[in-house]
Amino acid sequence: MPTEFSDNSPAAFELSLDEKYRDCSRMFQKMCRELQKENERIISRLYRMKKMTKVCEKDVKLLQTRLDRHNPAWRLEPPPPPLFPQTDLHPVKKRRKSAFTAKTEFPKGVRKQKEKDPNAPKKPPNAFFQYCQEQRSILLDEIASERQPGEPEPSKQELTRQLAQRWRSMGNDDKQVYVDMYENSKRKYNQDMMYYRMDTHGENSSYAGGK
Repeated sequence: MPTEFSDNSPAAFELSLDEKYRDCSRMFQKMCRELQKENERIISRLYRMKKMTKVCEKDVKLLQTRLDRHNPAWRLEPPPPPLFPQTDLHPVKKRRKSAFTAKTEFPKGVRKQKEKDPNAPKKPPNAFFQYCQEQRSILLDEIASERQPGEPEPSKQELTRQLAQRWRSMGNDDKQVYVDMYENSKRKYNQDMMYYRMDTHGENSSYAGGK
């Protein structure tokens, strides 16, 4: 006849512990499976977002190239104001500056702003700006000859707008002249920058060696 275990016997206690451990193990396994599925969903979402970001970056570059070709003056226009201005929901209280900090504080922008070397080669303007430099005086003469007495002189924005309008109406062959000018200027700039870096590096090396 089989021996029955009472509820208070050691064997019954061990069986109840085993059941509790099994329940906990099943619960943890279920949680791990759910976490694994959630991680896979997040990884898949991140992968899709990366692909969408790359497509958007390509579209932005393509649009910028087309804008540079048809209306380079868009770079001169100020950016639009934000639709939803950001406000600080948790303003941080300004800490009281100590006497040492107040004396040794640098002016704003000194640490971040790097001083430009006036002897460094200047970047050449693009094709549209080269066209503007060449045609601005011609356009001013045309406007001056047609301006009635008492009329104000055109502003820089108005001149740029008219030059951009003329640039858009030009044919590709006429624009190519200024594109070639820009390419030649860019090649010369790259060559000058190479010599400038070599000279600067040589001066720094000799200065460091003389210390």
